[in-house]
Amino acid sequence: MRVDKYGYFMKDILGKNYKSASQVTAEKIKKLISRNYDVGDILPAHRDLAVQFSVGHVTVTKAMKTLSAQRVVKPVRCKGTVVMRRPSSEVPALSQIAYMPKSGLSALFVAYRGQMMAGLGHKMDNSRMNLMLFHYEHKYRDAVPMEDVLPVADAIVLEGITDDDVVKEYLAMGLPVVCIDHYSQATGVDTVVCDNFAAGHRVVKHLAELGHRHVSYVRQSPNISCDSDNVERLAAFEKTVRQLQLMCGPIFSVDSSDRLSGKEVGDSIVDMLRSLKNPPTAIVASDERVAEWLIGVCHNAGIEVPRDLSVVVIAQHDRGGLHDHSGFHKVNYITGCIMGFRDMGIKAIETLERRCHEPNAAPFLVRVGFEFTEGCTCRAVGSKQ
Repeated sequence: MRVDKYGYFMKDILGKNYKSASQVTAEKIKKLISRNYDVGDILPAHRDLAVQFSVGHVTVTKAMKTLSAQRVVKPVRCKGTVVMRRPSSEVPALSQIAYMPKSGLSALFVAYRGQMMAGLGHKMDNSRMNLMLFHYEHKYRDAVPMEDVLPVADAIVLEGITDDDVVKEYLAMGLPVVCIDHYSQATGVDTVVCDNFAAGHRVVKHLAELGHRHVSYVRQSPNISCDSDNVERLAAFEKTVRQLQLMCGPIFSVDSSDRLSGKEVGDSIVDMLRSLKNPPTAIVASDERVAEWLIGVCHNAGIEVPRDLSVVVIAQHDRGGLHDHSGFHKVNYITGCIMGFRDMGIKAIETLERRCHEPNAAPFLVRVGFEFTEGCTCRAVGSKQ
């Protein structure tokens, strides 16, 4: 596997139908002709096309030779490259998909990201598609590899990238682009996300059905994550609490990986539960990492889950048990929503294909569903569990 100077993996990891830069460029020129040129029109100079597609002059020359052999174009002396026929208007085939997840390479082994990649691979399994992995990190903001991606990719999947400017730069390439796991209306890009609104509503409704009337909320610190998931989950929690006329306790933000910050927030939660005359009987956690941290904090303070406090999580990646650093392993499963991260990978490819069929359609927003699972972290109010 070849790695370039920025650490971007450049070898396809699924499939073996690799295309050369000149082949990909030839296909892009054909798309350009079918959309913007008629028979007899003169194409831009090779140097201008090289700049437009971020490839070398030699690559464009090879691509033009291919198109000339196909009788799509013809070089005319003292005139330029003339369009001889317009390529058929069939839907362009996707063969080279660039997958660009955010943050370090170690993050590729996070469970939910593995499920997304499994979904991408499943969709490509019976097709002539390759998945190429490119590594994006914020510290390389000035080295976004446009010149590496554009010559070899037919479409781009951006995962978890919250920088709108970066998304817009990739969108400006003229390739189909889909973002997964982050939504921003400002980018105008096709997006696949979890249905955080429905999941947030479901977990609060579950608590209400168990008789809980006073609930609180803990999310990841805004300093850690500005992603749409955090925003949508909190919005769904607050809206559903109002709709069901529940009492909303304090809302906490925690960096569970920061020992000092985590201790301060944990102490505040424990003080709330012990000092209030009518403390919350349940706490909603934004995701499973927060839930694991919260259950560990309560256990260390002698507050048992679910006997003394119910905990429910809006988003988790599977039905696995807790892995809290406190050593607390009494709870097997967290009650909450298991998100369809694998389906997100599948929907990402389907959305790219749909964009090829409907190039002028408004941005697509696809919300992937979830499975609500009863765990061992909630109890009905008044029950002796």
